[in-house]
Amino acid sequence: MKITDEALNEAIEGTRKLGDIGLRLTLKELRKLRDADSIPKGYALVPIAPTEDMVIAGFESKPSVFNSSTDELERCEAMSGCEEAAHRAKLCWKAMIGAASEVKMVGK
Repeated sequence: MKITDEALNEAIEGTRKLGDIGLRLTLKELRKLRDADSIPKGYALVPIAPTEDMVIAGFESKPSVFNSSTDELERCEAMSGCEEAAHRAKLCWKAMIGAASEVKMVGK
């Protein structure tokens, strides 16, 4: 038996009663979330919209004489347009994720 999103939302809003079985299923799911590491390895929980710090970090991630080694700049110059764009996107992503505020998990 599975509780639908609609039924759960109605229960939260108080317009539907879950009953004993529904309550037990809900509590079982909550226990799974509590006991499991709900963010898989290699993933991060980040805001839906980037923060100002994330945007700034993204802008500043572009390789330049101010923030990159000579080797890094030479590697970028040797890349094709698509390779360079992909490389810059990865640098931007890494910088933005690194600048995201860390979320504290409840109970951890």
